[in-house]
Amino acid sequence: MKKKSLKKLLAAAGMAMCLTLIAKVPVWADCVTMTIERFTLGGGFLMEPTVVEFQPGEDYSDILLRVFKEKGYQAQHNNSSGSFYLEGFSGSGVDCGCNPPEIVQNIKNEIVAANPDLDIYTTNRQPGGLYQFSYGPSSGWMYSVNNDYPSIGMSGTDAKNGDVFRLSYTLVGTGADLTGMDRYSGNKQYYQPADKTALIRLMSNVNQAGKSNLPAYQQAKQVVETLDAQAYEVSGVIQALEAASGISSSTTPSVPTLPTPTATSTPTVTPTPTDTPSPTVSPTVTPSPTPTPTQAPAVKDEKTLFEEGMPSLSASPASETSVTVTWEAYQNADSYIVSRQEVGILGWTQLTETTELTYTDTTAQTGANYRYTVKAVNSDFRRDLVVQMPGNTATDTVGNAILTNVQSAGYNKLKLTWGKADKADGYEITRAASQNGNYTLIKTIANGSTTTYIDSGLATGKNYYYKVRAYHTVNGKKVTSADSQIQSAKIK
Repeated sequence: MKKKSLKKLLAAAGMAMCLTLIAKVPVWADCVTMTIERFTLGGGFLMEPTVVEFQPGEDYSDILLRVFKEKGYQAQHNNSSGSFYLEGFSGSGVDCGCNPPEIVQNIKNEIVAANPDLDIYTTNRQPGGLYQFSYGPSSGWMYSVNNDYPSIGMSGTDAKNGDVFRLSYTLVGTGADLTGMDRYSGNKQYYQPADKTALIRLMSNVNQAGKSNLPAYQQAKQVVETLDAQAYEVSGVIQALEAASGISSSTTPSVPTLPTPTATSTPTVTPTPTDTPSPTVSPTVTPSPTPTPTQAPAVKDEKTLFEEGMPSLSASPASETSVTVTWEAYQNADSYIVSRQEVGILGWTQLTETTELTYTDTTAQTGANYRYTVKAVNSDFRRDLVVQMPGNTATDTVGNAILTNVQSAGYNKLKLTWGKADKADGYEITRAASQNGNYTLIKTIANGSTTTYIDSGLATGKNYYYKVRAYHTVNGKKVTSADSQIQSAKIK
């Protein structure tokens, strides 16, 4: 009797040992997309768009320091006034040298011209890392969330699921090279940056799916690294990357989560009527089936469709004193903002906001080369939600003069003949001693109807080479055509 009781007790104990308690594993289901960028230095991404998990209540300083720890970066930061400020960090591959893209170099040159005492370094004063002042008094790290640069430190900005968190290095203008606007110089606009939030979020999903080797991903990467990339370029690579990867840009980044396993234990004990060895206890554990998540097809809302659109600029003809810009209607646009940039000069000038589909710029200067953009605005969304059309260059022109003949006109003289050029007020004649030699101006003819010229006092036995170009004058400014083809003759 005692043996049976002992065996039952052992059997019960054996059953209990098979019922293993599986603790619930905490899962960080909320994610942001994070990048580390050195575009202003010409160094590209230090960290390409990556899905990063976070716990509810964490701010961006928490996420940053955890990522730095994982990557082995040594950070210097302070929490003055309770606000986290990143001074810089060091680590493998952080220091990339300084080879700024053209747009940053142009901003730098303009800022230095206005502030001759400003010292912007060409070499890193703190090699091995990137810190505040590594390349001058206005260089350092800035962060943005969903294309917005918060005015508070990272510890004051809580992370939200789906955010795009970008850590970017600024070289000049304390962010003027990143935002395109110099807030310390009357908000001067150098360029209009496109919103790349949706593209970067899409890239992080493609990266997580192991598809970063797609050509469309590499193209998207180039567009993100181009500071002054246009909105239509961003929209184009989004569409290309969606098609190539099969991933929608409206998909919120997420990480695979482990289901919390549950077990239903139904132990079966075979009773032993005699004093034989203890029976084998084999509990049957039936795990709960893991449901297969189904994802409904992404439906793009009106705001997303508006952002992804690209209206087209259909015409930009130039006359002597004005430029007329015409564009096609853009769906859901309430108005259009027309801006102008003179080619070779930084900054855009807003000319007008209109509900019409055409605008005539009467302030255009003859001879200047302009680029125009038109932005569609929808007031139901944010005021700064715009779609920028591709730029279109327009300039006033004069027709080309075609040099048709150079022939002898008597002793040591040559006669040049050319065709009358459209809009010509006159012509300039240049001459050289060889076909590829240095052509110097020998005569300006102030009459658009004159189509001949006799060049005298030439040396016997020498060849002479000529070009003719037309010019047009408006408001005292001369516009010249391209040079004609070369014609030559020999003095006999």
